Amino acid sequence: MEIGLKEETPHYHLYIALKNSVYGRSVAELLGNSHVEKRLGTPEQARDYVFKTGKWAGDPKEDTRIEGKQYQYGKLPAGRGARSDLHLLKKMLLNGKSNAEIYEESAEYMRYSSSLDRIRQDLMMNKFRTTWRDLRVTYIFGATGTGKTRGVMEEYGYDKVYRVTDYNHPFDSYSGQDVIVFEEFRSGNKHIKISDMLNYLDGYPVALPPGDGMGFTVFSVNIHWVLVETG
Repeated sequence: MEIGLKEETPHYHLYIALKNSVYGRSVAELLGNSHVEKRLGTPEQARDYVFKTGKWAGDPKEDTRIEGKQYQYGKLPAGRGARSDLHLLKKMLLNGKSNAEIYEESAEYMRYSSSLDRIRQDLMMNKFRTTWRDLRVTYIFGATGTGKTRGVMEEYGYDKVYRVTDYNHPFDSYSGQDVIVFEEFRSGNKHIKISDMLNYLDGYPVALPPGDGMGFTVFSVNIHWVLVETG
């Protein structure tokens, strides 16, 4: 709490940090008769301004503070000043979080939406470029409608499985899923040569052909399924 310099009006001065983004007008409506501004500096700088400490010690505004009426509830967020938000983003990408899951963590990450796929690719390439992958390759065959694809999807989770169905650009939408299903693969397929298929099913790091979608690298895949229709 403090008293204004000019009109000496007693008033509360608050710094509020919310987990998710909220419109300023929503905060103003909640507080009633208030003036709301977006924080420009770091959380520490905002607290120092409210408490009139740090760089504000000795400033004329320090005298507006009512001693003993300064309170803090909870911990200050690290915020962008310490860049811990980016460290957390890196951790989530390396742990295989999807873009949607990252946005659920904090809407602030939506500002990086145009870069997340490229950042994920670079991180995964660096992580797996010197790593042997212990793959499990399974060849499944059977008549149409017997549940070959569905069985894989439900066992590992729809969000963890990438299905190759367009062999013109087989990896256009691949984004690091742990399981890859090659649907209706034929040995005579003109778009994926047997020599390339052997590389995909081997444990060595392998890069996708240039220009194939975002060029995601199949470094992190743990399981491959090859499905073939018969009859």
